[in-house]
Formats: sequence, structure tokens, C-alpha cells
Amino acid sequence: MSDNASRLQRASAAVRQRLWGTPRDWVNPRRKRFWALSILLLYTLAGFLIVPWVARQQIIDRVGELVDRPVALETLRVNPFVLSVEAREFAITEDDGSGILSFERLYVNFQLSSLFRWALTFREITLEHPSLAFVRFADGQTNLGQLLSPAEPEPARTTEAPAEADPEAGLLRVIVGELNLTGGGGTFTDRVPGTDFVQAIGPIDVSIRDISTLPEDSGRQRVAVRIGDEVDVAWQGSLQIEPLQSAGRLTASGAFLPLAYRYFQDQVDVQVPSGTVDLGFDYAVALDDTGTFRADMTELEVDVRDVRVTQAERAIVELPGLRLEGGYLAYPAQRAGARRISLTAPELFMWRDADGISNLERIIRSPPADEPTAEAEPEDDATAAAAWSLSLQRFEVNDLAFDFEDRTLRDPQPIEIRDFDLRLEGLDNAPDTRFPLTLSFNSNTGGRVALNGTMGALPAPFLDAELTVDGLALGIAQPYLNDLALAQIDDGTVSTRTRLTVSAEEPLGASGELTVDGLSIASTQPEERLLGWQQLGVNEFSYSHAAGALEISQVTVSEPYARLLIAEDRTTNFQQLMRQPETAAEPADEGAEPDDGSSDAAPPVQLTIGRVAVSGGSADFSDLSLPLPFRTSISTLEGEMTTLDSSSAEPSQVRLDGQIEDFGLARIQGALMPLGITRNTDVELLFRNVALPDLTPYTIRFAGRRVADGRMEVDLRYQVKDGRMTGQNSVVISDLELGERVEHPDAFDLPLNLAIALLKGPDGRINVDIPVEGDVNDPQFRIGGVIAGAVANVITGIVSSPFRLLARLVGMESEEFGRVKFEPGSAALTPPERQKLSKLGEALNMRPQLALQVNGVVAPQTDRKALQTLATRARIDAALAERSDGEDSAGTMLGDRRRAAIEALFTEDFPETSLAEVRAQFQRPVEEDGEDGEMRLDETAYVAELEQRLIDAAPMDEAQVQALGQERAQRISDWLAENADIDPARITLGETTTTSADSGWIAMELDVTAT
Repeated sequence: MSDNASRLQRASAAVRQRLWGTPRDWVNPRRKRFWALSILLLYTLAGFLIVPWVARQQIIDRVGELVDRPVALETLRVNPFVLSVEAREFAITEDDGSGILSFERLYVNFQLSSLFRWALTFREITLEHPSLAFVRFADGQTNLGQLLSPAEPEPARTTEAPAEADPEAGLLRVIVGELNLTGGGGTFTDRVPGTDFVQAIGPIDVSIRDISTLPEDSGRQRVAVRIGDEVDVAWQGSLQIEPLQSAGRLTASGAFLPLAYRYFQDQVDVQVPSGTVDLGFDYAVALDDTGTFRADMTELEVDVRDVRVTQAERAIVELPGLRLEGGYLAYPAQRAGARRISLTAPELFMWRDADGISNLERIIRSPPADEPTAEAEPEDDATAAAAWSLSLQRFEVNDLAFDFEDRTLRDPQPIEIRDFDLRLEGLDNAPDTRFPLTLSFNSNTGGRVALNGTMGALPAPFLDAELTVDGLALGIAQPYLNDLALAQIDDGTVSTRTRLTVSAEEPLGASGELTVDGLSIASTQPEERLLGWQQLGVNEFSYSHAAGALEISQVTVSEPYARLLIAEDRTTNFQQLMRQPETAAEPADEGAEPDDGSSDAAPPVQLTIGRVAVSGGSADFSDLSLPLPFRTSISTLEGEMTTLDSSSAEPSQVRLDGQIEDFGLARIQGALMPLGITRNTDVELLFRNVALPDLTPYTIRFAGRRVADGRMEVDLRYQVKDGRMTGQNSVVISDLELGERVEHPDAFDLPLNLAIALLKGPDGRINVDIPVEGDVNDPQFRIGGVIAGAVANVITGIVSSPFRLLARLVGMESEEFGRVKFEPGSAALTPPERQKLSKLGEALNMRPQLALQVNGVVAPQTDRKALQTLATRARIDAALAERSDGEDSAGTMLGDRRRAAIEALFTEDFPETSLAEVRAQFQRPVEEDGEDGEMRLDETAYVAELEQRLIDAAPMDEAQVQALGQERAQRISDWLAENADIDPARITLGETTTTSADSGWIAMELDVTAT
């Protein structure tokens, strides 16, 4: 055994000697071992000492020259045996010492297998604690861009054809077994925004295994990035570079929203103090040999929590939770969608500023006026977007709270929506897709609104849903009413069941039923009920925007109420309620053409209402503008309005009956067009059994007299045609008794006693027609003033023409009824005048309260001439009678005797005038064309001339003329007393007046007075 061991030891020593030689062999230059040892020692010395020293200095110098900044590298180690390089504490700094780029350790381990793989092969590349301070300056440049000095221009080269790229060259062949980045970080500073954005980034950890640019060679990667203290981004998966392929999962979590807000804070007018986002998705991307890029994203999950957005120190958005589940995206398949998006208990507050702009519109701040705005690029063709297939299986909003405040109003009370729930299912952008819709919410003022149905978006909006409103309080409109009037909605709710439709053919259609219950509106100054009803119901309606038509089957109004008050200044309570605009409208440009709105105005909606029914209505009326305040009430107002059609020329028939006070009746009936009253209206208003003492305030203002007793019935009929109103008002007053006079500045100066005496019949009733006419398009038109003026005109007309009224009582229309005509110089009553007096007597018997005033009348010139004529002819007749009784009259003609009598009277009155001279004036040729000159006397003209001279010379004094006037008056009085049974005490004879002859007649004007 020992021999064997000895032999083995000797053999082993021999082998070692042959391999390593003797120590002398290693120092013998003639031996290969010497040179091998020398090379090894030199390689070791150069690798461990010389190369690191030289390389470190070269890195510092070369990089320093390149970046023109201080560069530091503490140590550089090289291990030539494992082919590794290690650099520590590298830094590039600014001149002031602030850091730009640095790392604590860089380790690179190169592999000799690169020779066999024909690729740069690294076993490990590790970078520890790298740090980068990135700065973007206000001019858009960066500190990294400034690190590299501008490259010097290269010297000109001879023109040669450029070398063609080798299409087979591909990427540089690189293999990295392990690539690590640990503890990376830095800062990102952006000075472009108005407020500098500074954000720390890190730690960043990257771990990549088996990364390679070799074809179909892939590895696994993991990247983790932390931004600030609350944002983390992580990625892990596989990566193949040639051809490009990667698959894995990306996750991110943290306060992304506050981080994004800090960066964009100068561009937005909100603050985002909180809001976290968790997201993750699986992906797969690839770039094949044909250059086609493919990307798939699946299992996208997004969870947004505790978001809070404030504006003007008020939270405008609070979102406890928003979740997206099952999201996906596929390209180039162009599919994207998600399984579910849900919002939980979001809160949204919105307001509108005094200038009418909402706070949401102000979220994005407008750039300064001197800062140019980027022009929007033209949108791509819509077909590109339509090529994508988008879908969402379910979208829901749960328990949203929405507050809206309109600060353009005087009293911007918030409108609060609570318990808002929304459900949409099966959404996609395929044409003609219909998906279910469910929506509901409650109002803070009371009531619930719900919408259920189906809707669509492409190729045109589509909706087919039922809108349900249950007891929605009308108080929700109170802020807007406050801006218009001093009124308060005390009560009232609206309810409806309405089917809404939207389509390409119908922009908006609606049909259903509507009720407004318990409406009560009160004035706030003073506080009293103003308007309301128990219920207003629309049993069925249908609206079509396409047809521009609204059709209502029937409107029923039960127990409507209104209060109308006329104040002391004659304004109504409704006028006093309306607020005046705070600022006057700006005057229009003088040269601007008036805008009639025809260019943009929508066509009027065609309205049809089948029937309007009113039951149990009431109203209170007060007039404080009168010397004695007047109040009355109308109750139990009932009635209806028939079909109303705005497109038809046929007006609607109206009838309303109500009770005035205890026993009075008020009725409105007729035809009118409520949407065009000035076009075609024919309405009759009837008032029955209205106590006249109640109207004393009006009679005082109108005529300055109280009403002691009486009752009134009124038929008022008004017609309006093309803006022109005509009316015929019939008034019947029973047992009217006027009271004492009351002074009033606006009262008409009317002789009411006479008017009443003229109007009141034997039965104590007054019947009068009052015509009314006016242009309702005239801005100065006021119906009250028109009617008052019409009444004044009627009374004035009656008083000024009382005989016209008396004539109508006996069926005559003659304007001459108050005039008696006499022949000149005569007091005799002709048959027509006796008939007139007979009818006058009948009329006076019908108005026993009237007395007749008869004044004598003469026409001095005409009557004097007539009396002279009568007196002269009487003398002629007397003289002729004397001659007829004489003996020389026998056998003479009457004309000869009359000529002789006149000649005798002429010679008596004009002794100085020769009859022969007068005859010479009336000599005429026997024949007109005779040549012998024989003349003859025109006896007729001669006698007429003598008679006229006698008449003109006849004596007639003034007393005789005045006596004729008194005789005429007495003749009328006697005739009425004897033939018409008129009490002589009712006839007063007045002084004689003068007049002028009218067509040969002398007219006496009679007058009436009240007894």
C-alpha cells in the first residue's frame, strides 16, 4: 500500500512539473510560462489600476467638455477577469453646485459569450440611486437640452453618393441577462406654467430579466415608480424587442388628481385638495414583420375615491367613489368598452354668476388678451370615429345630490336635487342601438321625477320614455318669481304622466296628462292671497315640435280665485307686484335697422284646446282710487270655453256665470280668440240685479253724485275686428235716486237730473244704449277710459239732443222732433207740425218728470217782410172790395179792377212819382224782330212792381214782430194742452228769441227740463 502511494505521489508531482514547471521556469524569459505570466500581470495591472485611472479622468474631462458643467466621478473600478466595470458617485452639477444628473453606483458585467453569440452580451447592468433634476424653463428649453453645446459644423466633404442602408442590418444585437435600476429618483421642475411646478419622483425600481434585441428572444420585466409620497406606478411583464412584443400588467395608485391639479392650477379656476385613483389593466402589444401595430388591453379596473373639487371656497364636486370594471381596448380591431361604470353618492354644486356664466364654464381660465390662442385643428372625418366599436354594458349613478344657484336672480335660493339615480344598460355606438334608461330624483321643495324608457344616439338621437312627475312643488320656481314680482308661491304641486319621444323625424314629441294642484300665490306687500285654484287639470295633451303643434283635449279649472285691487294712484295690484328692471335698456343705434325678429324667430306653435271648463270660481275686487273705497266679490263662477284653435278663423265660444255679492248675477258669453283677441272677438257681459248704492264710489268719480237707491242690469257687448273695438252697452236702471253732490276733480260736468228725467220711464226704469269704439292697438288705449268717455258722450248726447231720445220713444228717428216750423209772418201750425206736436205729447206723457220750455221765435227780416206783405195785400184786397161794390165795376175784369186799385194806392203813397214813368219802364216790342217799332205794356210786370213798392213802404214796427213770436209760443202751448193732454203747468213760455229763416221756414227750438 505504501509503495502504491509513493508511486502515486511521484506521478502527481511529475504532472505538476510538466504543467507549471519549476519556479525557475516562470522567471526564465526563454520559457513561454514567463511571457504568459508577464501578460497576465500586465493585464491585471492595466485592468485594475491603469484603465480605471485613465478612464475616470477621461470621463471627467470629456463629459465636462461636452456639457460645459462640473463633472465628478469618485471611483471607477474595473475587474478584467470578470469583465465588469463599477462607477461610484458620478455627478453633473451646475456652476452653483445644484445637481443635474448623478448616481451612486453603476455596475456593468460584460460576457465573453458575445463572441460566440455575435451579440453584445451583458450578464448584469445595475444602476443604483440615479437622480435627475429636470427643468423646463419659461421659454420652453430644458436644462438637459442646454447640457450639450451646439455641435461644430463638420468640414465639407466631397460629393459622394450616400451609402444605402442595408435592409438586412436590423437592430444592434444586444443581450442583457439582468438590468436593474434601484432607488432612482429626482425632481421635475416646469416653469412654463404661471406657478412653478416642482415634483419629486422616486424611488424608481426597474428589474428586467433577459432583455435582448435578438429575434424572438424575450424576457421578463418589472418597473416600479413612486411620484411624491402618494403616487405609485408599477409594471411587470414580458418584452421582446425583435420583433417588438410585450405583455404584462400595469397598475397605478395614489393621489393623481391633486398632483395633476398642482401642474394645471394656473389654467383652472378650481382647487383639488383630494382624490385618489387606483387603476390596473393587462395588455399585449406587438409590431409584426409587416409593420402592423397591434394592441390589446383587458381587465381594465379604475377606482376613483374621495375626490373633492372646490371653487371660491365652496366644494363643487365631491365624489366618494367612481368605479370602472372590465374595461378593454383592441387595435386595430378598433373595439373599446367596459362592463360597468358606476358613480356612488356624488355631490355637484353649480351656480350661475351675475353675468350669466356658470361656474363650470369658468373652470378653464381664459388666456390673457395678449396671449395668442392655439387654433383648433380641423376635426377628423366622422367616419374615422365611427369605425370604432364602443360599448358599455352598464352605466349608473347612485344617490347623486345636485345643487344649483342662479346668482343672476335677486334672491338666489338654491335648487336642490336629491336621491338622483340613473341607469343605462347596453350602450354602444352601433347604428339604431336602443338601450334602457332609468332616471329618478327628488326635489328639496317636494315631489319626485322619474324617467323610464329606451334611448339611442346614432345615427340620430332617439328617445322613447315615460316621464312621471309626482307632486313636484312649484316652490322650486320661487327664486325666479322673486326676480319678477313681489309674490310668494305658498302652495302648489304639478304632476304629470308624459310620454317623450325624440327621433330623426321628431326633434321632440310629448303626450300625456297634467295637473297642477292647490296653487296659491300671495303678494308679499301686503301679504294677502293673490291668485290660485284648487286644481287645474289637462286630461290629455300632445305636442309635436316637428309639426309645431300643441293639442290639448280639455282643461278643467276648479275653484279658481283672483284678487284685483286698484290702488289710490289707479295702478292695479298686479302692476305694483311687478319689479322694475334695475338698469335701463341701452338705446339702439340711430342708424341701425329695427330688428323684427323675423329672421331667427321660430314659427308660432299651433295651439288647439278642445274645451276649458271652470267651476267654483271666485274673485275679490277693490278700488281704492275712488273717494269712497269700493269693494265687491264674485263667487260660484262656472262656465266653459269651447274649442280653441289658433290656426282657425273660428273663434272660441265662451260662457261664464258668477254671483255678485248676495243676489247679483255676472255673465260673460260670446266668441273670442284668446291668442288673438284683437283679431276677432265678440263678447257680451251681463250684470243683473246689481245694487246701485254699491256703485256710489264710481258715480262720485264719474259724475260727482251719490246714488241713494236703485238697481242695475247691464248688457255689455264688445266686438274687436282687426284691432278695432266697437261696443254696444245696454244699461237698465230701476228706481234710481241720486243723492247729494260730492266734489271730485275728475268728475264730468253732466246735468244728471235732466238726463235721468229724459231716460226714466213711467215705470221708473231707465234704458240706455252706450256705444263704445277704439283702437286697441293704440298704446294710449284704456278700456276703462274708453267706456267712461262713452258714457259721458251718451249722457252729453242725450242732454244736448233730448228730443232725439223722445222721438225714439214714439218710434220716430227725426232730428226735427224738438223743432216746430212756422211760415214767415204766421203763427199757424201746419198739419206736419201738428203731427209732430202730437207725437211730442205722447213722449212727454211717457216721461212725466220732464217739463217743456217754449220760447217765442222770430226771424226779424223775414217775418217783417212777410208781415209787410200780408198788410199790403190786405189793403189791396180792401181797396178791391170797395171798387167791386161800385157801379163802374160792372163788366170789368178782376185783373183790371185790381190794377186800378193798386195804382190808386200807389198814387196815394207816392204822389211825387208819375205812373207814366213807371209804365215806360215796362214797354216791350210787340214782336221781337219787328221793324215797325210798335211797343206794348208788360202789364203783369208793371203791376208787380207797383205792388212790391207798396210792400216795401208798408209801415211795420218791432212790437208787431215780437208779438208774432209770443203768438207762436202760445199757439204750441194751447195745442198741446187741448190735443195731447199735457198739463199746462209742465209748459213754460219764455221770451222771444230771434233766428234766421231756413229754406223759407222759421224754426222754433223747444227745450226740456227736469221737473
